[in-house]
Amino acid sequence: MKPLIAAAAALLLSATALAAQPQGAAGAGRGPGDMIKQMDANGDGKVTKAEFDANSRAMFARMDRNGDGVLSGDELTPPKRPGN
Repeated sequence: MKPLIAAAAALLLSATALAAQPQGAAGAGRGPGDMIKQMDANGDGKVTKAEFDANSRAMFARMDRNGDGVLSGDELTPPKRPGN
């Protein structure tokens, strides 16, 4: 059950991260098709577990700002943009 929860959380975070990207950002999209394109490493139009896992690991690494292998509340808050 825990792997299913982790996968669901990763998918939710992926969707949230995509939605939070500004228009015109590399890889930015609006729907599930855009998410699949971003995660589909071999371009076959499908996302394998390996492709999904690789995307999740990369996303976790980006979110783990202090590199301790654990996500804390302050890391889940988007970083402040210059001028804000």
